[in-house]
Amino acid sequence: MKNYLLHLAYGLAGIGACVVSPAYAVIAGGMTANHYYYPASTTANADGLYGYNGLDASIRVTHEPGKNGNTFYASQFFWTINVNQGGYAGIQQNSSTTKTVLFSIFGQTYDSSVDKPGSASGAVCQSFGGEGTGTQCLFSTKGTEAPAWKEGVKYTFHLKYAGKTTIPAGQADAGENYLWKALITNTSTGTTTVIGTIHSPASNGILQAVVPQFVENFTQGSQQYASCSQVPPTTAVFYAPIMYDPAKNVVQTNNASTQVYGDCASVARSMMNPDNTAIATINQSFGASFLARNRVQHYCADTLGGQYMGLNTCARSGSSPWALANQLLANDVNNRLNLVDQSVCLQANGRNAVLTAYCAADSSQEWLYMPGSEAWFNVGSGRCLNAAGDAGQNSAVNLANCNSSNYQQWDSRQP
Repeated sequence: MKNYLLHLAYGLAGIGACVVSPAYAVIAGGMTANHYYYPASTTANADGLYGYNGLDASIRVTHEPGKNGNTFYASQFFWTINVNQGGYAGIQQNSSTTKTVLFSIFGQTYDSSVDKPGSASGAVCQSFGGEGTGTQCLFSTKGTEAPAWKEGVKYTFHLKYAGKTTIPAGQADAGENYLWKALITNTSTGTTTVIGTIHSPASNGILQAVVPQFVENFTQGSQQYASCSQVPPTTAVFYAPIMYDPAKNVVQTNNASTQVYGDCASVARSMMNPDNTAIATINQSFGASFLARNRVQHYCADTLGGQYMGLNTCARSGSSPWALANQLLANDVNNRLNLVDQSVCLQANGRNAVLTAYCAADSSQEWLYMPGSEAWFNVGSGRCLNAAGDAGQNSAVNLANCNSSNYQQWDSRQP
């Protein structure tokens, strides 16, 4: 099997030959990769092939890289017979303000009679070339259009076996082919959109028992960066994919790992949680201390002298050490929020409460800042840090469904 096919993940149409750039320029490329493995399938399909017929893979980008991000977040798949071929489905932040949802299969020939886009506005299927050939189906949004995907929202990609088709003799990929349909679900609205359906020769097989994932910056040519420090910052949460065998049995991963790699590995971090959720952070800083001030009435998150978080007047220069110790936070390399003078971390407790606890390797203590909504997202609960009640003094700081309201907007300030 190729090394994750990561060198094939190069954006919309395969950028192909690159423009010659100055010697100092950097192609960031792939920076983080997850690897999810599954038990060998004991169920064969109707053609006697053992493997998998579908997968669901979810992702949430909590810090999108912005208008010049050129960043791709994807889940891959490989075939059981032609093991070096496969494809991927994912989302991209492109140049300008364009966002894209993309599904590709490598090593086959585009056939408009069988390769069909979904119903999203502007959806297309087309061939691509460059660092590989095949077919991709996609839809994009630009400018003020409703975006194809949003920061902070969890999306689930579905790849499904969708039947067979026979391509006539004399045409590319002639003979029996499998059809593979990709869909994307916005889990906040429950809306599912078909990305497209693409054929693959049955001789390639069905899905292998492995799902790699990656974050890649595909800036190339004359747009290359002078150094890795210029790669736009981004953070994404990958959730452990689920696979489906030909009998539609649900299969969970039995082995998961993550790594950083490539020319700009130095600016990348990736951590795999015990529940196999992976957090990828690119060009993010850690360790700076701050106060978290809520936007509604401008009070700061505070322990209020106890274990549960609330709101209080923000500490200032000259405030007592005790007052400052109750409020001064810092995010660490494990994505936790520390009360730096108390050696404890903020923790989501159950569905609603936020309290302080000894720092641990647990997703309930993982907080990711979402600059688009100025919210702190808790990985374990899937909810956001929230000012309760009227957000006045002594009000509770709790958890609530992320909603981009002022009650969930926190600015970082110094005492």
